[in-house]
Amino acid sequence: MNPLVTVIIPTYNRSYLLSRAINSVINQTYANLECIVVNDASTDGTDEVLRKYSDQRLRYFKHKENRHVSAARNTAIGKARGELVAFLDDDDEWLPKKLEKQVDLIQKISPEYGMVYCWMDIYKKFKKIGEVHPILRGDIFSNTLLKQPIGNCSTLMVRMNVVKEVGNFDEMLPRGNDGDFIRRICKKYKVDFVPEVLGHYIVGHNDRITSQSTHGIRQALHGEETKLVKFNEDLKNMPHIHAGILRKISGHCKYLGDFDRADNLLFKAAVLEKRRFLWILKIYLRLPKTIRLPAYRNYLRFMSVRQWLRNSTIINLKRTIFLLLQRILDRLRWNNLNRLYPSDWFAQRKSGEWNLDVRSFCENVYKSFKPASVADVGCGPGVYLQVFEELGTKKTFGLEGTDNALNNAVVPVIQKQDLRLPFKAVEKFELVLCLEVAEHIHVKYSDILVDTVVDLCLSGGAVVFTAAVPGQGGFHHINLQPREFWISKFSDRGCHYSETSSVQISKRLDLKVLPWLKQNIMVFIRDSE
Repeated sequence: MNPLVTVIIPTYNRSYLLSRAINSVINQTYANLECIVVNDASTDGTDEVLRKYSDQRLRYFKHKENRHVSAARNTAIGKARGELVAFLDDDDEWLPKKLEKQVDLIQKISPEYGMVYCWMDIYKKFKKIGEVHPILRGDIFSNTLLKQPIGNCSTLMVRMNVVKEVGNFDEMLPRGNDGDFIRRICKKYKVDFVPEVLGHYIVGHNDRITSQSTHGIRQALHGEETKLVKFNEDLKNMPHIHAGILRKISGHCKYLGDFDRADNLLFKAAVLEKRRFLWILKIYLRLPKTIRLPAYRNYLRFMSVRQWLRNSTIINLKRTIFLLLQRILDRLRWNNLNRLYPSDWFAQRKSGEWNLDVRSFCENVYKSFKPASVADVGCGPGVYLQVFEELGTKKTFGLEGTDNALNNAVVPVIQKQDLRLPFKAVEKFELVLCLEVAEHIHVKYSDILVDTVVDLCLSGGAVVFTAAVPGQGGFHHINLQPREFWISKFSDRGCHYSETSSVQISKRLDLKVLPWLKQNIMVFIRDSE
């Protein structure tokens, strides 16, 4: 059975991009499709682009006036004939088997699954700069309320009966309409996904809807406020998510200069989360602005109940006992690393903002050293090595002791190695990485780890090393040491600490989800022999 798939492409003044999107549809391996292009009153020659196509599966409609993307999609939905509908933004593109793979999946799963999505890679000027590879399936409604966790509309395939049930795109939302549509589907239906990259999300042009301008922030504010109205009953049972939305609105209000409303929303969020010291916050927010202490204000605003629990006596005691047990198990090499670091954990390290931060880090390090060869000790699935290869590094090598990481590897040059055991390098490398690994290994094996790193480094080469420091906290951090501890270890092995390089790289980094790389970076130069 080959159900008809309606592909919907809304477009506005992107004639220079539209052909790429259309071509990616008509070149699909799945042939039983119709492609509806809705021109939202473009003034740039979009009509001429469409006249070049003679494919009978292509249908074309045009608005008399600009009504924005949601209205364009809704026009196409009203004209659609297919049992399934897929959406493609005019600045994105699909890989040839996108529809084939998704149709195959949606026919296999039960009707309680109303939608399937796929993975996408992010491209800028024909260069891959990131990934959107979520692994959410089933009932994911709660995951969609604070963010858009499964990518944009270009990843979706939806049953047409589901669209008719949940309703069309909200034309009152110029920003966040994708997320709102996905959210309404996820409230009533389960979702599944094809774990393959089947499309490219294109960035780098200057006419994208999402922006940090004042107008863009106002649109984002409206989108968050709409959540509170549409999902009011659901949010009553999700106080932490409700509080999170209020904090996002508060941030937008602060950006727009409405500080009184921002403070009131923070107070409401605190009430929902039942934060400790609530009465202090209440008194504080009543004080004149001129005498508020900025540092204390930030402390009160952002200390959530989770942070308070982490600092409470009971939680600290549990954490201390757990870490003590982990230290003992690690010292004896009895711990199960695959249980501590499951496959899903490494899969997440290959996608989204993680990947963008990894790329930023690698680009800045590459700019400093331009290494022809790179080794990574404790490399996980090898995402850093993959970026260095793309930047021009000719030879790479990784050491990793966790099976789940090796099963998720993105490069073929990783050797399995328990980093608590001595390793003798056969080859040397101009640059050696060891990033946020040392804190996961018992202090007893610190010398072995440093020996491995230094042994891999060429004479005159560089080591980029990061390790969590005391007080940083974190998952399975069983060996928190001050920077001086590691500096001394490397110095004893003929590697001098380069404060200049460390500071220069750190200053250039702008990381969203991996800030510890910026905070903890240490660069060592191996002395010439």
